[in-house]
Amino acid sequence: MNADAAADIMRKHLPPSGARLHLADVGGRGWAAMAQARADLDVLTPADAGALAALAPGAVDAVTALEPLTPALMAASLAALRPGGRMIVADAHALAGPEWVARLEAAGFVRVLVEALSGGGALLRGEHP
Repeated sequence: MNADAAADIMRKHLPPSGARLHLADVGGRGWAAMAQARADLDVLTPADAGALAALAPGAVDAVTALEPLTPALMAASLAALRPGGRMIVADAHALAGPEWVARLEAAGFVRVLVEALSGGGALLRGEHP
């Protein structure tokens, strides 16, 4: 799946916003396609999980990434998200299944969603409690 198609799928999972939505797009590969459909985005593009971890706690409403979901990325996302914020990852190497639900819940996420992506991989979503 190409980056624009994955970004379009992730965009549909962004939380609703009454004003501006503060988004951290890890690696910066998906935000441009999302911004075309959502004019309310304020975008940060941390290069990796380490740069995401440097953000202030609760700094963003959503974290998106087009890369493998690692324990470091889960922890950094949870720290950077405000309560109720969403992490949305399109991982081309993940297989959708209950093990991902268990991993996300064990990391501290709630309202977890795991879906297979057409062309392979999985959409992995969790919310900050």
